[in-house]
Amino acid sequence: MRERLEAGDSQVTALVRQAGQYLGYALTNLLHLYNPDVIMVGAREWIRKLKQ
Repeated sequence: MRERLEAGDSQVTALVRQAGQYLGYALTNLLHLYNPDVIMVGAREWIRKLKQ
């Protein structure tokens, strides 16, 4: 999928854009429900450093 996205495949590009839009909707709902101080997306490296 990544290769097709980098190659400019319009179907994959549309799919990734739609997934990003839904992720944005979900994060907005979480903000309104819980009012967190921070939302971290893709924090795998940061969490791994904390565990060390």
